[in-house]
Amino acid sequence: VAAVANSVRVAMLPHNGSASSALTTSNGLGGSSAGGNGIDLEKLSLDQLSQLRESEGNVLRQITTNYGSLRAAAAKFSAASKAVTSLSETTSDHPIMIPLTESLYVPARHCKGSPLLVDLGTGYYAEKNYDETLAFLERKIKLVESNSNNLMNVISGTKRNVDNIEIAIRGQMTEIQARQEGARHQAAEKGKK
Repeated sequence: VAAVANSVRVAMLPHNGSASSALTTSNGLGGSSAGGNGIDLEKLSLDQLSQLRESEGNVLRQITTNYGSLRAAAAKFSAASKAVTSLSETTSDHPIMIPLTESLYVPARHCKGSPLLVDLGTGYYAEKNYDETLAFLERKIKLVESNSNNLMNVISGTKRNVDNIEIAIRGQMTEIQARQEGARHQAAEKGKK
């Protein structure tokens, strides 16, 4: 999830004063651009714009899902930090429940001063005292918050991309309708002569 925040950068590039005329993504997700060069939306056909809108919509949905996962991770780290703080304030020989899985807990007794077994991720565990555990959790919370903020910026940029593609599609539809109306008007004029 964190890799997404670092690998996806979306930015709008104005072209000839038009905020809706260019689209870039640094990683080329969905074929939006090659190498971070802009795409001039005014030069794309209606079909190409529709494909680009669908591609950027898919990117937006994926990034939004990743953002939700980061927020859930932040909530878990925060809950763990509160649990460790609460545990450090309890007396020795206090009954606690130890999670073996998300749905399986076993009863235990808390021994004041004994180290905690901390899940470092990817199957690695380490014994840490209360202060070290709280510091570890605070670092994790800050990392997740930073990645969440980065991802929120990417989401905003991708939404702008989708909005600008929509504007370009509406502009082309209006242009097509105007041409059709002009052709009907010319045909009506020729018919009168």
